[in-house]
Amino acid sequence: MTPYYFGEYNEWEEKGASMLRRAHELCPNEAIYAYSYLGSFSNAYGTRENELQQVQNVLEDRFKGEGLLSDYFKSIYAQ
Repeated sequence: MTPYYFGEYNEWEEKGASMLRRAHELCPNEAIYAYSYLGSFSNAYGTRENELQQVQNVLEDRFKGEGLLSDYFKSIYAQ
C-alpha cells in the first residue's frame, strides 16, 4: 500500500523512512532491513548489489508460506 491511502503523503512517507532507518539501526546485519532502508534513498539505485545478494540468500527461508503475503514479498525482492 502507498501513503496516498492514509492521507498526507509527505508525512507518511517521512514516517515510513524513519521506520526503515530505525529497523536498520536496531538490526544492521538484517539483509531485508538494509536493502529496504538503502532503497529508500533515490540516489541508491544501482548501488545495492551486495544487499540484494544477501536478501536472495534469506528470501526462501524467510518467506516459507504459500499465501499472498509470502508471494508478495518474494516477488518484490526477487530479481
